[in-house]
Amino acid sequence: MTPISQIQGITHRSPLEGKTVEKVSGVVTAVDGEGFYLQSLNPDEDERTSEAVYVDLKAFSNAKRGDIVLVQNGLVKEWNPAGLGENSLTITTLVAKDVTVLSQNQPLPEPVVIGKGGRLIPNTVIENDVKGYVGQSKEPLDPQEDGMDFFESLECMLVQINDAKAVSTRNGYNEVSVVADGGEDAGIFSEEGVLILRENDPNPERTMIDDSFVMMPEIHVGAVFAEPLVGVVDYDYGNYRIQLLKKPVLSQNAPFVAASATGTEQDWHLAVATYNLENFSSLQDLEKSRKIAAEIVEVMSAPDILVLQEIMDDDGSLDSQQVSAERNLASLIEDISDLSKGAVLYQALNIDPARNLDGGLAGGNIRTVILARKFGIL
Repeated sequence: MTPISQIQGITHRSPLEGKTVEKVSGVVTAVDGEGFYLQSLNPDEDERTSEAVYVDLKAFSNAKRGDIVLVQNGLVKEWNPAGLGENSLTITTLVAKDVTVLSQNQPLPEPVVIGKGGRLIPNTVIENDVKGYVGQSKEPLDPQEDGMDFFESLECMLVQINDAKAVSTRNGYNEVSVVADGGEDAGIFSEEGVLILRENDPNPERTMIDDSFVMMPEIHVGAVFAEPLVGVVDYDYGNYRIQLLKKPVLSQNAPFVAASATGTEQDWHLAVATYNLENFSSLQDLEKSRKIAAEIVEVMSAPDILVLQEIMDDDGSLDSQQVSAERNLASLIEDISDLSKGAVLYQALNIDPARNLDGGLAGGNIRTVILARKFGIL
């Protein structure tokens, strides 16, 4: 028998990557269209090693949640959700064809509580080393260890968040960010109930919940969950996330309404928006640039602060030494100004990434850019 903990190891990539292992057993905790999550019933005593793995099926299997199964043999593979060769963490998978169901309707392992009464979530550091080790000893994980290592040690495992509180609304992908224990050990909150990003605190305790197995209800910032959130730890689009196994139950879900000290609605506001432009180059695609400019002005009403994602460098998808996006951004800002007849003018705040290290198309060097409106133009 090959223990799942041996497949996962204590690093972000499996020590058995590329090798075929035999006789891997456990209980199925969740099933999707491509395979299932398998968790060991005989865990080791090392919290650095995950006790679960995703089985990527290459042949039909009737395995269901609660089945104890035996994977006769499988290839250990690190799957990159961003695509082969892209700058992303990977998920350890077991590529298998021959799966035998040994028994059915078995109880699932107790989920690991993350937060008070369980494993404390790191609350200041996302990543503090480059070796990829989940810990330095067999002692329980230091609560000051980094967030990436913390969630790697729980990859694909059943986990539970008690007294969860929403620190974001449900986004367009039905994702919601929460903190455990009502935010007791979390960072500083704004009046609206969101975590404040600080220079030395990127808030790794902010945990994303997702909807692969449930219907996610409408959720507002500050929502309180009446029941524990239980799911399997997954990773995609640059974020660890918990794929819930049961629709979340809310006890309080009122949206925040800004008000002045007198209790009346304020007569001013600051409009902030985000927009993913998907490998954008105004210099390579003039028509797309003008279309986006029209959407910013006419559909989004030219927000005061606009955060743009996936802005490529000045030569777009050409894989050169170029990393600056100065001309690319200047062209988009000019299109916005032209469309608004000079009424809307933005200033770009941008930090060039290291060449071919921040994801996106090879040579594209995508980055996030903040556009801030200049007033006094009218």
